[in-house]
Amino acid sequence: MKDIPRFYSLLDLETPLFTKLFGTHVSCGFPSPADDYLEGKLSLDSLLVQRPNSTFFVKAEGQSMEPLILSGDLLIIDRSVMVRNGDIILGIVDGEFSIKRFFRDHEKVILTPENEKFNPIVIKDELRFEVWGVVIHIIHSLVRRSL
Repeated sequence: MKDIPRFYSLLDLETPLFTKLFGTHVSCGFPSPADDYLEGKLSLDSLLVQRPNSTFFVKAEGQSMEPLILSGDLLIIDRSVMVRNGDIILGIVDGEFSIKRFFRDHEKVILTPENEKFNPIVIKDELRFEVWGVVIHIIHSLVRRSL
């Protein structure tokens, strides 16, 4: 097995993260005076995590899920979500963790990358396979440099 990814849980945090919440949607077109519409505080924990006991954070690595998931993106994975066709999952294939889109066609499972340069993985009988969890959120920075 390759390096085991480091998983983080909300249960590891001592205090939740709160930030300011604007009470209105912000237009992508014309500017708006959003400072006039501060509503209160927003907990990113509450917004992004519905079930803390089954939710984990892990950083993505590699290019097979580009352009949707970039290397270094933070993925929020819920192990209690029932996988459905088209979901992005964290799977274990022959002892290796892999992020792919999940498809089941009758008795066959296919894990597909988003990047066309990579081949799908067809889960055959001789492969050990397990869905570890379903990716429910992807967090990536639009600024790829140290601030």
